[in-house]
Amino acid sequence: MSWRQASLLTLAFAVVGLAAGALGGLLAARALDEDDSDEPQPVVEDIAPPTVAEVVEQASRAVVTIIGQSSRVEGEAVVETVNVGSGVILRDDGFIVTNEHVIAGADRLTVVLASGDELAATVIGDDRPFNDLAVIKVAHASPLTAVAVGDSDQIEPGQSVIALGQSLRNLPLSVSTGVVSGVHRQFFKDNVFMEDLVQTDAAINQGNSGGALLNGRGELIGILTTVVRDTGNGDSVEGIAFAISSRTVADVAFQLIASGSVRRPWIGVETQEVTIQQADGVPRQATVVMAVDPNGPAVAAGLLVGDLILSIEGDEVSEESPFLNLLKELRAGDSATLGVARNAEALSIEVDVVERSP
Repeated sequence: MSWRQASLLTLAFAVVGLAAGALGGLLAARALDEDDSDEPQPVVEDIAPPTVAEVVEQASRAVVTIIGQSSRVEGEAVVETVNVGSGVILRDDGFIVTNEHVIAGADRLTVVLASGDELAATVIGDDRPFNDLAVIKVAHASPLTAVAVGDSDQIEPGQSVIALGQSLRNLPLSVSTGVVSGVHRQFFKDNVFMEDLVQTDAAINQGNSGGALLNGRGELIGILTTVVRDTGNGDSVEGIAFAISSRTVADVAFQLIASGSVRRPWIGVETQEVTIQQADGVPRQATVVMAVDPNGPAVAAGLLVGDLILSIEGDEVSEESPFLNLLKELRAGDSATLGVARNAEALSIEVDVVERSP
């Protein structure tokens, strides 16, 4: 046998050896797989999100009806006024968040729980006029069911939402569904732009005020506050409602629970936004002083009822920047310069900014 034939024979044996080794490895691996076939394998289950009905069943225990009653004398008659709205239990020891306008002016407050129990409530505090929020409290023998608070910063337009609350004053609990139409919205109400609102197309009706806007997991993402019915020019509007974001609710409500007030700047005036005609005939926004607190900084600074506030620290009062929104940017301890018009005279008035007391 020549050396070339010997080399070819050796190479053939090597190839056969490699093939046999590979085949043996495959058979061994297959046998190993077959040996392990009796061992339990992990099962991956798709966990379906809760249905609307399941969310409502759980969350409705934290939604209450609030009845505010007041009396006034007109001539020889006593006139009773009843206002009905909604609220949401924030803590199991009886703290409930609602809209300030639900409880405004009430002499007596009654809370009706999902169980039907009726409890007297006391007002802890509110954040008027900056936010339409208030906290009330009830006493109950056993812990109440509190809502789970979600993060409104995590929601997105198009996400499904559920609205829960008293509806049309005589329907104990109503449920409506919709989507998030927008986030971080602003809406002008009571002389101030409410900020960081959640816009939804869920059906909201009278009595829903103070109710809950929930995400698909049943977490609170907003407190229902207002619904837009028209443009102000007579054109009707449908499917636009707003809720105060849970981020704002948590910040304001837990300050109220802790101290009965929210840390806000104050100068001691009540104001109203107005449109005035300037000397050149061009209209502009201004703020008229409606009342001056005798114990506030404004009276010491010389502000008078009827003064028109045109600017704060050089920032002009405008439709986009109402007086209260500009004031909110200041801090207690600041000294602010107000641009004021009084009887066609332009004045610059320095006023101290203090913290609003409860």
